[in-house]
Amino acid sequence: MEALREWAMLLAGVMIFGSICESLLPQGGLSKYVRLTVGLLLVLTLIAPVMHWMEKGGGAGGLLETPARSASMQAEDMGEKQRQAVIRLYKKKLEEKIKETLAGGIGNHTFTVHCMVNEEEGEQFGEITSVTVVFQAADAYDYTGYVKEQLHKIYGIEEEDTIIKYIVDG
Repeated sequence: MEALREWAMLLAGVMIFGSICESLLPQGGLSKYVRLTVGLLLVLTLIAPVMHWMEKGGGAGGLLETPARSASMQAEDMGEKQRQAVIRLYKKKLEEKIKETLAGGIGNHTFTVHCMVNEEEGEQFGEITSVTVVFQAADAYDYTGYVKEQLHKIYGIEEEDTIIKYIVDG
């Protein structure tokens, strides 16, 4: 019923807008074009729920969903997608920065960094919750102490939140 009320208010708004346009513009040659434009806008407003319903596949629930409501739902979806993209970019940059920080004391050994961050809204949003460092070291030198110390000292990551893995090639 909310969607029906929104649609009726939209129709009323279009009609009021059309009346104001007709009364403000001088009578004459432009008057018929204004009426045509307002009429087309009114027709589009009238058929918008039907068009939306057809796009959704003709289900019973979509007929009374107004374009304004659909737009707000799309905006929410877009906001969530944008939020996820920001978090992915943040994690990527954080991983690059941590790798750059650790590279000085590790030398030429190959390693990757994976971060987990707090994604919940609030004061701790974006806080690092854990870091996993994976070494691909043929000599299997133990960097555990160095990595945990550096991550704690520079980023405040607790040692129990740091995971170190070694992959030794065969």
